[in-house]
Parts: sequence; structure tokens; C-alpha cells
Amino acid sequence: MGIMAANDLHLRRVYFHFGAGSGGTSVLAVYPAAGVVIAILANLGHARFPFRPLVSIVEPFLPRPGPDVAVVVASVACLGLSFLAVRRRRREGTRASALARQGGRGEP
Repeated sequence: MGIMAANDLHLRRVYFHFGAGSGGTSVLAVYPAAGVVIAILANLGHARFPFRPLVSIVEPFLPRPGPDVAVVVASVACLGLSFLAVRRRRREGTRASALARQGGRGEP
């Protein structure tokens, strides 16, 4: 039995087996990480099962993929550093303008 391995549109690993016989076509899709197996049988010897429609049939039975934790953490850290840099520039700008108003004397 020949098995094709691929990743679906959400990068989940999936294994397929397609078969055809006299008057019938079948496909078996196995998602091992989710524990889901889908078998589709058609009463047509020339039926086709394109990848995208097949995945849309399987979608309701699969858990939705969560956000990538590493990407979320990196994004939050980058936003935090950007916020701190802007805040520091504003403080330095405020100090410089206060000194300019006082005539460059460093006294209040």
C-alpha cells in the first residue's frame, strides 16, 4: 500500500492513501497528531479528490491550531522594547527643551 506524506494548509502532518478500482475510488487521510482518520469512498471509478476540498472535509474534525508561542513571546518583547525606547526619547526631549527654556543653565 503506497502512502503519501504531506503537510496541510495549517502545517499539520497528514498521510494519504488513494485507491481506485472497477467503479469506485477511495481516499484515506490520517492525521496522527490529532488522532483523526477520514475515509472517503465514491461510487465512481474516475472520481478525483483534490487536496484543498479534501482538507475542507477534514477541517471540522480537527482541533484548531493554536498560536505559535515563540512568535507571540518575541512579538511582545519587541513591542515592549520599542515602547521603552520611545519613552526614553520623549524624556530626553523634555529635558532638553526644559534646559533650552532656562537658557542652558541646568537649574530649575
